[in-house]
Amino acid sequence: MADVTFDGTAKLVIINTGITEVDSADIYSWWKEWVLESDNAKYLSAFRTTGGDPVSAQVRISAYFFLTNGWKMRSWEGNHTLTVNGNLFVDGGAEFPFVPTIGNWTVLVTLQVSPQSQTVSTGIGTAEEVKEVVWGSDLDEYDTQDDTAGQDIKDIKRNTGLIPATL
Repeated sequence: MADVTFDGTAKLVIINTGITEVDSADIYSWWKEWVLESDNAKYLSAFRTTGGDPVSAQVRISAYFFLTNGWKMRSWEGNHTLTVNGNLFVDGGAEFPFVPTIGNWTVLVTLQVSPQSQTVSTGIGTAEEVKEVVWGSDLDEYDTQDDTAGQDIKDIKRNTGLIPATL
């Protein structure tokens, strides 16, 4: 169930009562579903989006969602704090995406936007794969590297081999 209601005539995305945190990507997805319902496609588009494109196997450009064609958002009637996660802006960038509530309520809206324009998926592997890379490395690789953990392990191995065995 969507955490918002769309009013195509008023060009409003209304946050449903009791919702205190919502994601921009979810709002966009719910809007696309709403457009497909009944005859809602007759209304001007509420969003445009950009981003999500891969720039490497692990890195994607962050998604940005823009309210278009005069659409705005309004929170529910009541004193509360609302957090909107994700990059949500008004097309053109000059306006705040929210309009005041109908009644005299105090609503603090916090927009949590990405600090960078890219998201990174590290893909370092499973714990077993990492263990194999770390502990399965050939210590001969560290012949010319001083002050590394690998060199220290190699030195310990060499020096303990010099200790005479006692039985």
